[in-house]
Amino acid sequence: MHQRNIFKIRPPNHEELAKKYPQLRKKCFVGANGKICIDFSCTEAVRSFTEILLSEYFELNVSIPKGVLVPRVPQRLNYLLLVEDLVNLNGLSEEEIVGIDIGTGPLCIFSLLGASLNNWKFVSTDICNESLQIAKENLKNNSLESLQVFELPEYKLTIFSFSVCNPPFFDINEAEKKFASIGDVSLHNLPSRSRGQPRSGTTAIAEEIAYKFPLKEYLINNLKKIEEDVILDMAKSLIERIVKNDGVEEGTNFERLLDFTLVFMDCCAEIVNGSISTKMVESLQILYKELENLKETRICICIDGFIFASNIAMCEVSKKFDKFSINGPSIIYLNQKEVYFDVIFNQYEDQIKSNWTYEWTIKSGKECAQFSGIKTRTLKMKILKAGFINFAISISNSTFSGYRQHNLTIYDHNLLPIAKVENLNVTLPLNFVCLNAEKSINAKYFKWIPEDNLPAEMLSGSSLDNSKLFLSNLVPGVFQFNLSIWNDHSPINDTKIVKLFVSGGSRFFYFYVVLAYLQFLS
Repeated sequence: MHQRNIFKIRPPNHEELAKKYPQLRKKCFVGANGKICIDFSCTEAVRSFTEILLSEYFELNVSIPKGVLVPRVPQRLNYLLLVEDLVNLNGLSEEEIVGIDIGTGPLCIFSLLGASLNNWKFVSTDICNESLQIAKENLKNNSLESLQVFELPEYKLTIFSFSVCNPPFFDINEAEKKFASIGDVSLHNLPSRSRGQPRSGTTAIAEEIAYKFPLKEYLINNLKKIEEDVILDMAKSLIERIVKNDGVEEGTNFERLLDFTLVFMDCCAEIVNGSISTKMVESLQILYKELENLKETRICICIDGFIFASNIAMCEVSKKFDKFSINGPSIIYLNQKEVYFDVIFNQYEDQIKSNWTYEWTIKSGKECAQFSGIKTRTLKMKILKAGFINFAISISNSTFSGYRQHNLTIYDHNLLPIAKVENLNVTLPLNFVCLNAEKSINAKYFKWIPEDNLPAEMLSGSSLDNSKLFLSNLVPGVFQFNLSIWNDHSPINDTKIVKLFVSGGSRFFYFYVVLAYLQFLS
């Protein structure tokens, strides 16, 4: 994140925002670290959070309609700060700075941020008239009506200082999979309608501006899943301009062009670093060497944060492979006779048909099951006993290696002492506890927040936002939980304290509950 980005300097406090904004509070949960988190998988939560951030940090009053892609404010601000670096390098005065925002969308995020923070002028374009009408309303609500908004790009008589566009970029198949759920609304620039922000179309507009118009400087965004040949052609084209024109071309500054090309190579390196194919990496490294030779003959002022394509200089096929996961449960009960765990290769499986070797390692809990398939892709456990199992898988081939861990808790219904929101005393070797808050009066939502001294192993596989909190792998100590219980009419900080006392001992029975008292906080 850019050094001047306010979200790096002062990150959002999710708990404070949840207390302040009821519409956001319902979309929060307590993470494994006990902190309040926002459910970013929920579109409604993301839309609400974005509107709140723009209000809290920039005093911008915006409305984002349902069924549209919601831009992430920190990333868009980061984008504009990089543009600002380029503008400053060119010594442009505030009066002559005009940017074009391609595919602005109903929020027109770049225009709002650029105009309110830097007083930049913008021309914002979009193919959807309804999006533009909403964008105009958002500008009007923030006294920025002077910014121009067009349905079609009417820029041919304007000299733009830079162009920006709104990622992400999609191909047709990707858009159909990702955005089918919002395809029933009326906006025509949704990914499922317009096939996303087309890579070729956006690139063509950016190239038209950059190559045919006397711009001071220009940007090309890091395109997602762009074809390798297209990336290489663009890089080669930039280098050819440097070699052939050597700064003679009208409107071109050799140092600036070289500087931009190095930044572009950095973006390319980000796309391909760790790729399973070496073709792209090798081709970019050859181009980088050409740039190195050119760089030695000229003084080049690099943009802050980009040091002569350092990414591509270090880029190589990564040995570390993380595009896989362990498929299997985290909690089971003894009435389940056996359980299986498989290695899943995500979307890359068809591309990596090399022979893999597998090795499962049981790190703890060997006494809780009989294991088979240790050297295969599938691990099988049977003859189960109540307890906690921590295990890992190592995979490797001639190019890659990867490692994943997983936890499994096996419960016995007959051996679960239950505290109904009470302080609970247990004595080892008892190894299971269920704290139950479901009988709390008028309670609808539950959040368990453990103190810092609780070992992570005791929480493995247990959800912190249910009425019941399961704990296993107990160790001696006193462990305290803040239990937040509320409904739609109460604030999030209605809290009770629940304490768990675990004593070391030599008792040889597995059911031990001491009745205790309820302790409420006002």
